[in-house]
Amino acid sequence: LTGYFTPECTEEAGREYKRGDDQSERNETSRRIVFDYINDHRLRAPVVVLARWGRVTGIYRPWNQVELDRVIEGREGWAALASLFSFYTVGALAIAGGVIVRRRRNVPVFPLLVPPVIVLFAVGLSLGSNRYRASAEAALVVLAAAAIDRAIQAVRDRRAPEIARVEEPREAFATVPER
Repeated sequence: LTGYFTPECTEEAGREYKRGDDQSERNETSRRIVFDYINDHRLRAPVVVLARWGRVTGIYRPWNQVELDRVIEGREGWAALASLFSFYTVGALAIAGGVIVRRRRNVPVFPLLVPPVIVLFAVGLSLGSNRYRASAEAALVVLAAAAIDRAIQAVRDRRAPEIARVEEPREAFATVPER
């Protein structure tokens, strides 16, 4: 579960609570356990952050993430799979769209990159649940739409001479007088 979480962490804190502790005392116990763990595993932080980023992007252990979505998040199995594959599609198109938008000198791509960067930052600090990427998905969809638009335009440009040849005879009929 690297990059995700496990209920065992909270169970450990629960074993150290004293009977009659109020919430502030329980928070202090949890805080101490967390900081002890962080100090003991400081060198693993880069690995954990990369795993979290991998989980939110579907790159690191994707089938495990689908199972976590199903069991812990309560999604139907087909919905978890659809989420994974649709994100792959949108993600690939968004990368292509980002390149296309970047090449257009008069259109800034920076505003569309801010939400994904914020999501990666937040996930790096918390846990790699793909539900956290929701706030970046609108920007990714816009970038993906730019790629789809460019692909449609490329097909139209390629077919333009072909369409013009088909339409020429129709124009010839337009000059024939009606009876």
